[in-house]
Amino acid sequence: MINYVLLSPRGMELPNEVLAQVQDIITVTGTEMISDILHTVPFALELSINPIMSARSLIYPLSGIAIFEFALPDAAEFALDRLGFIGRQYGFPQAIDSANMVLQTKDLEDW
Repeated sequence: MINYVLLSPRGMELPNEVLAQVQDIITVTGTEMISDILHTVPFALELSINPIMSARSLIYPLSGIAIFEFALPDAAEFALDRLGFIGRQYGFPQAIDSANMVLQTKDLEDW
């Protein structure tokens, strides 16, 4: 099915059932990615040898989760909470700015 989509000529309309399958794959993959990222947060912040670098590496993925349309509200809320924590605990103003932009429903700016 994915090969069908990838090998289809550009501009070719795909059947509705193929589009539905692709949408399902994207949703499942996105949900799994969000879950995987959120499961790394405790390790990165509490068990890592270098939590400051780990915290910094979480800013972009957590910001993405906070703005993804298909992220569950609890996941987005957790991401925002951790962004605030990272900003306060480790002194990364980008994390706080990112959380504030999401809360103000603004697009994330390039830092």
